[in-house]
Amino acid sequence: MRLGDYDTGIYRQALEAFLANEKTRAGQLAKNSSLPEAKNLLARLSPQPPATPEQVAGYGDAFDAFNAGDEKTALSLAEAIKSMPEAARLIARIKNTQGAKE
Repeated sequence: MRLGDYDTGIYRQALEAFLANEKTRAGQLAKNSSLPEAKNLLARLSPQPPATPEQVAGYGDAFDAFNAGDEKTALSLAEAIKSMPEAARLIARIKNTQGAKE
């Protein structure tokens, strides 16, 4: 068995545990995989502090700019609040769409 197969198998078990709402088991399994997806799963399992009203407003502005097609403004606004998981996903989405256009 290749190392990648092992990591993929461990990640799959972690994901199945996560989907079954077995968060402790999912975290333990994800720690044993070196796949980036496993690290993302661990981040999802970590408690997130609540967003501040300023972050919520900033995310709303960034999302509105993105929907209006102004990716430059959206990226700038989202970068200012990138500690917010939603903003980080928006940043990734913007960068993916920019990469697809190039």
